[in-house]
Amino acid sequence: MLTMTGATSGNIRKTPIMRIERDGTYLAVASAGGAPNHPAWYRNLITHPRLRLQDGTTVHSLRAREVFGAEKAEAWELAESRWPHFPEYRARAGREIPILLLEPDPER
Repeated sequence: MLTMTGATSGNIRKTPIMRIERDGTYLAVASAGGAPNHPAWYRNLITHPRLRLQDGTTVHSLRAREVFGAEKAEAWELAESRWPHFPEYRARAGREIPILLLEPDPER
């Protein structure tokens, strides 16, 4: 479960995402199930990258950053190893699907 700040409202927003984790870093794939638009949480995290993530009973303070190029290709490999429907979503979306790394926030 992600807890973040709304991009426009500044209000607290919560949304569940698929658990994709490796070595304490999480991926957030803004696929919206292959919808033509990015999910609202994507804009929230781009505007306000600090977030809390609850994984089971553990809560992490993290910072989001979008990945590109080789780093994104590596992230897709991990994401697709955890959810085999991501290639279908990519084909259906008609847009470049963003991926954000959710990394430990050194300032928290």
